[in-house]
Amino acid sequence: MAASGAEDGADSIDYGSLFEINPDLLKPEFVEQVRATLEGNTLDSKPFPHISLENFLTNSRALDCLREELNRARWSTKATDLYSMKRTTELINFDTTVFPALKGFRRFLATKGREFMMKLTGAELNERIDVAGSCYEECDVLLPHDDRMEERKFAFILYLTPEWEEDWGGQLVLFNSDERHYPTNVAKKIVPKYNNFVFFNINHEIGHTSWHCVEEVVAPGKKRLSLNGWFHIDDIGNSRALPPEPELSKILPSLDIDYEDVRAWINPIYIASSEQKAIKKLFASKSELALCNFLTAEKYAEALSELKSAEYIPTGPPNLRYVERLDESKLPEKSAIRDLLNLMRSEAMTLLITQWTGLHLFDLKSIAKLDSEPPEKKKKEDETEKKEVKIISFINKMSHGCYSLCDDQMAADALNNGFCFDLLLFFMDNEEWNKDAGGYLSYIAANDPNEILRVDPTSNGAAFVFREPEVLNFTKYLNSKAGKNSYYILNCSYYSNSSGDSETESSEEVEDEYDDDSENYSSEPKMDSNDEYGQEDSEVDQAGNPDQADLPDEAKQ
Repeated sequence: MAASGAEDGADSIDYGSLFEINPDLLKPEFVEQVRATLEGNTLDSKPFPHISLENFLTNSRALDCLREELNRARWSTKATDLYSMKRTTELINFDTTVFPALKGFRRFLATKGREFMMKLTGAELNERIDVAGSCYEECDVLLPHDDRMEERKFAFILYLTPEWEEDWGGQLVLFNSDERHYPTNVAKKIVPKYNNFVFFNINHEIGHTSWHCVEEVVAPGKKRLSLNGWFHIDDIGNSRALPPEPELSKILPSLDIDYEDVRAWINPIYIASSEQKAIKKLFASKSELALCNFLTAEKYAEALSELKSAEYIPTGPPNLRYVERLDESKLPEKSAIRDLLNLMRSEAMTLLITQWTGLHLFDLKSIAKLDSEPPEKKKKEDETEKKEVKIISFINKMSHGCYSLCDDQMAADALNNGFCFDLLLFFMDNEEWNKDAGGYLSYIAANDPNEILRVDPTSNGAAFVFREPEVLNFTKYLNSKAGKNSYYILNCSYYSNSSGDSETESSEEVEDEYDDDSENYSSEPKMDSNDEYGQEDSEVDQAGNPDQADLPDEAKQ
């Protein structure tokens, strides 16, 4: 819904009266419309109540002053799994003598603005006001979230960029939700129109959602400026929690792969016992490893060709991920990809991983023992072995717009899952992925925004990462710099109830002498830590929302 009114110029600046609200916005008929929207009785009540107040401030000089001061304010670049943008600190921290308009705007929100909102909505707001500046430039984005946190009542945005075009991106996107209250498809987009004050209700009660995002800005050289934040109330009522997402099924490693299958797929250098000892030594130092040219050239080309013509299923929900997942049911009967997946899900692969890393995915000592046991006992021992490791595996096609966020449910269940070993295998036409396009995998510890490890996609590169129970990963949003390029990733996670201790020399006969200068493997050739990543980033709460003290207010929507 919208309201309009005239704008007046000002020859001189009086910061005490600079900010005046369009009087048309408090006319009885307009107030009645707003109340009806908040009660769920108008078109703007869907997918959740949202109000758009056009021509919000009557004095155009006020908007000019705000933009001028924001353009010379100090901005911090922010990047997490959820967003990429620039932001200012909270306006309460600004120096009045240097930024009188911004400080005046905050005082206005805390007084006239708060009184206006209470008259317009009928809500009893407390005196807390959070407001800061945000700036989205090319490739910046804020992914879907619902804004539930603390005592927030209304999220608001005042747009300050003149003449914004829809095809530049940067629109506020509102999502429908399903019966479980997860976001589904896009319901509405709101263009960031100049002097438009948008606010929406953050309802914490069961049955209500406020899923939204800021879509990626795709126009080079354009800046989407806004001031945004929240009004608060004292009592949020009964806050709900999302029901758990259905778990991916974990399978036991299979026995239907033989040595010839392994030799057909895996680069022979990594099967040689001398190389395995060297690889293990490297892995033991950092619990991560990258192997170049992991598959044989013939099999890699065959798999990549099949992946390009395979069918994929868009997979969400948007508050956790958007990927295109391989539909394995549509693979041809004679399929290279099916053969590769069978290999990755086999006991033969757990044996190789054990030999490469020393992790207890396979009991090396049991091999000779099982060969000497009678069939009945051997079967019993085999079943015991299978119970130690379970596998989750899938193949995703990653292109512009794809991402995955840190999964709070996985974090909550981390101790039950035990330790995890990730094997990430990449397929793509180019040798390396454009790092400016995003798409890298980042590992962080739960409740700590600082990046532990980054894995960049590399053609025919395999990354091996050992994860302690509270370490999570996400795939950074693939932005418009990806163009029409895609990559494919085979993601295998091996879960075990073992302690995760790595055997280096004690439990096997290895020699200390080896050549660790092989060009085919390294402890970190393609897995780069980013020293700047997370230095100023915010934490993420259990609803997937950034911590308010550090996040741009518009990101707090």
